[in-house]
Amino acid sequence: MMLHRLIVGLAVVLVAGCGSAPGSPTAPTPVTPAASPSSSPAVSLTPDASTHATQADGDFRLDLDLAKLVFRADESIIGKATLTNTTAKSILIFGSGAGPFAFNYAEVGGKREVIGAWPADCGPIQEVSPSTPMTTILTASGGARPGGPNDGWDQLLFTKRFLPSGIWDVTALATLFDGEGCTGRGYMLEVTVRIGVTTEGAANLPTPTFPNGTEAQPGPGQVVVVGDPPTATRQLVIQFEGTDGTVFGIPQTIFSGQTISASTFDLPGSVRVLVDGALCEGVANVAPDMTTTVALRFPASGCTIAEQSVKPTS
Repeated sequence: MMLHRLIVGLAVVLVAGCGSAPGSPTAPTPVTPAASPSSSPAVSLTPDASTHATQADGDFRLDLDLAKLVFRADESIIGKATLTNTTAKSILIFGSGAGPFAFNYAEVGGKREVIGAWPADCGPIQEVSPSTPMTTILTASGGARPGGPNDGWDQLLFTKRFLPSGIWDVTALATLFDGEGCTGRGYMLEVTVRIGVTTEGAANLPTPTFPNGTEAQPGPGQVVVVGDPPTATRQLVIQFEGTDGTVFGIPQTIFSGQTISASTFDLPGSVRVLVDGALCEGVANVAPDMTTTVALRFPASGCTIAEQSVKPTS
């Protein structure tokens, strides 16, 4: 299956859990979940297994909470991550315009893994007060690690939050800085909850699908979308979808004054861009084994995709 990558702006994509964040922030020791037995149709976890994991470092704490320990293969994995300021004063945090959170999903004892990612831009995210933590629901973005099964399982994770049966480590990550321009202290918080996924009781097991025949395409392919003008004059929320309406990744926020930059992976051959929930005019055609560059323009109203050019992927 082709692994496509779409980048809005001039961002380098940071992969969650694969090296340090910009400026080499301090990386605390992650929570290590308890070991689990091999998967079976009716999965089981160790007696001390928990739906909650937490990691504190300096001024912040990251918590991950899942709805339960065992999910059916035909139901969405539900949970949330919470970033808490543990001091007595508010702190303005800086980092990627996509926000501080990302999630990894790794099959225990298997080769399936999705690695979350952030665009490598830097700007103010928001002020976090001790009484108002930042919270996000469990999402999936980034891309599948090469070498895993080519059966479309990752598309079901991205679109429906389904996972194949087995034992899985769900990891929440938060990367941020406490100084303007991503200076000061950097944080990379990481917490993991181990869950089971079973086919037992599943009435309607999903059939993996490949949008627009992407399983037959070579790869990787990449699309770079450059803002015209390159800097946002207002807050923008960018989302990507295939021409069949399949939504890819999560909505990504670009704040006023930031370079227009967002990213997602596992795209079909043609991709549409939504800004603030409205479709931009035009389609970005993802060329296999190439980098396709397009311009995202903002006329008096709406937005337009234009100026496509193609070159070999470096």
